Amino acid sequence: MMNDFWSRCLTNFQEELPAQQFNSWIKSLRVELAAPGQVRLLAPNRFVLQWVRERYLPRIELLLREFHPQATGVTLSLDDHPETSEPAADKAAESRPAAVAVVSETPPARGTDPVYEKTRLNEEFTFETLVTGRSNDLARAAAQQVGLNPGISYNPLFVYGGVG
Repeated sequence: MMNDFWSRCLTNFQEELPAQQFNSWIKSLRVELAAPGQVRLLAPNRFVLQWVRERYLPRIELLLREFHPQATGVTLSLDDHPETSEPAADKAAESRPAAVAVVSETPPARGTDPVYEKTRLNEEFTFETLVTGRSNDLARAAAQQVGLNPGISYNPLFVYGGVG
């Protein structure tokens, strides 16, 4: 009874929700019979548990009443034994050979750097010419991290401060 209910419920949610939402929140739930007429859904972690409770539980209860009027209710619990699987990145790495990096020497730039021309950045404003002090030390460190590792840390970087 409960597996039939849950498969019908999954089908409904798959039709109602965008694929990313369905895969993130609903597909990861497991169903188990808690007591006669009582459905227990098991979430893989507390975040999914809370999200489903706040946003999808009323719809799940409505579907339960629709598909099985004799059922008494739905409870959400944390799954004590979630199914563990290898991360997708590990599986992908095993299936293909390692890539070999080919490094070629870049010729030295001549004249004005084209980056400055395209972006209209002032060439005089560099980390080497920046006057550092207690007031801007944190902003300077964050900006240097972004410059050294773009897209990895502090992404996006937004610095705001008054003038003066």
